[in-house]
Amino acid sequence: MSRWSRRRFIAASAGFPFPGLALASDEELVAFSDYETEFRADAQIENPRVKSFDLRALTSLTTPVDDFFAFHQTKTVHADAGAWRLRIGGLVKRPMELSLQDLVKRTDRHTAAVTIECSGNSGDPRIMNGLVSTASWSGVKLAELLKECSVQAEAREVVFLGIDSEEDKKFEAGNTGYVSPHGWSLYLQDALAEDNLLAFAMNGEPLPPEHGFPLRLIMPGW
Repeated sequence: MSRWSRRRFIAASAGFPFPGLALASDEELVAFSDYETEFRADAQIENPRVKSFDLRALTSLTTPVDDFFAFHQTKTVHADAGAWRLRIGGLVKRPMELSLQDLVKRTDRHTAAVTIECSGNSGDPRIMNGLVSTASWSGVKLAELLKECSVQAEAREVVFLGIDSEEDKKFEAGNTGYVSPHGWSLYLQDALAEDNLLAFAMNGEPLPPEHGFPLRLIMPGW
């Protein structure tokens, strides 16, 4: 196990050129053999937008923000930071509404390095397994906010609704023209996991629009 430490395994098997990492006399750096000669980061410019990261270019444990992969089903949302609010309601005793500044100014800020992989990651020549990246995310623990709101005993799920919408998709019944926001639900016990973050910063900088500004839910292991 001492011979195959995590650090040496990454260097020997993946070929990542970490600065300052010297190989032992009986080791060799193995190059990627299944990648094309040329790599296109913008695998698909139009919606859904697909931006991949060339893993051969990785020089640190975190991926630079400008290189971090993206997969957008709709257009990138450019939110008004001053008008935006996080609203927590439903089966809670104390509903809460917070501005971005309210969140940034909190003293219980937490930072964690988390890797995210798109479920559509594959060896497709346009992507070449480039839909995976790691960033250092900073924000507020989701569990702390839910506890402050005092979730009621009968609550079973937490539903998250974004500010991006299912554009041009109308309900068939009655064709009302209603536009549905993107959403996802979790069992309450999963939402209360200690590591879940509502992140407002990425690698020490505010989230850019392409990566979820002003706030992004980060759930390690999901």
